Amino acid sequence: MMSERNEIKVLTVGTLSSIYRGSLKGNEAVFFCGNRNSPSRNWSLTIDQVQVILKDREVFVQEESDKSNLGLFRIGVDYGWYYDRTIYDTPKKLENEIYKLLVYSITESVLRVELEITNDSHQVLRKTSKGNSCAYCDKFPDEIQAKQSKIITLTNVENLWRDIHASVCYENANGSICIEVHKTFDRLESTIDTFPIKDLKEQVKIKTNTDIDLSGKVVISDNLVVVGMHNLYDFLNGLHGEIDRDQVETGGSNLFDMMNYNKVGQVFNTRVKLKPYVIVYCKNSKEVRKVYTEAIKNNLQVRVKSGEDTSYEECLETNTVLIDLSRMSKIEEEQETAISTIGPEIILKDALQNWQI
Repeated sequence: MMSERNEIKVLTVGTLSSIYRGSLKGNEAVFFCGNRNSPSRNWSLTIDQVQVILKDREVFVQEESDKSNLGLFRIGVDYGWYYDRTIYDTPKKLENEIYKLLVYSITESVLRVELEITNDSHQVLRKTSKGNSCAYCDKFPDEIQAKQSKIITLTNVENLWRDIHASVCYENANGSICIEVHKTFDRLESTIDTFPIKDLKEQVKIKTNTDIDLSGKVVISDNLVVVGMHNLYDFLNGLHGEIDRDQVETGGSNLFDMMNYNKVGQVFNTRVKLKPYVIVYCKNSKEVRKVYTEAIKNNLQVRVKSGEDTSYEECLETNTVLIDLSRMSKIEEEQETAISTIGPEIILKDALQNWQI
């Protein structure tokens, strides 16, 4: 595939032009400097040479020269070439046009970045002023709601000769994170980097990375300890008004609670340290149902200790809700049906004694 030749005039008799050939064979000429009055001085650049010039930014234009109304420009090692200041009244305008020609010679497409940012934390992420001075910062949303995603698309269509460099920072109550995006025509130098601070964590996945395209996904989440404490907080609030305070053991309210809690966590094998988030002593099946429902709703695992024959080491697990049924020690009898409901704490001896057997 061969595209049309792009050309600009730098003198009445001088032009610069480039062509995209649809391949990246390094020895092919794709950029040309021509002068109708001095064809012997015409020169060209190969794809390899163009890539080096773009990478090192080797285009220089100066307004003054030894001739009136003419300036000078240099592209790579080729220097001392005149341009007409009546065509380009500032050096920057010509420099921009030269870079566009160079970029066109190696790709018809502009550089493109597509970045998906997912806020998997429990709080809104808000953009901060730190690190937000780049040309692309207005492309990033001011905030990302909890459990939502935003897709950001960046291109260098307005500045074809430039790489894409973007830096943005977000924060919430748990910490902050800076995201840096670098896209060049060299895919090995194209990256998506993240720098979390405090209790925010991240995962970065690169989906596509070619010479002109870079796409990826950044998932921002809370530290697992923070997530666990957040879930526990919501769980305890869900029990409020239905479970008495003396039925809940977290081991943190006073010295005696800490002693009782640590006794529960001390199993036969003293080398094993198992610490549930909370121990709830249920007194009836309604409370068991409530505790279990709230735990599942808040993504907390549940363990159950039932009856005198069950030891704590058989049911303990770290970072769980432990339902202790030791206070369910009643035997309820229905006289009409002669059916008894036996609490899980009752052992056979007590049941037989209750029935006078």
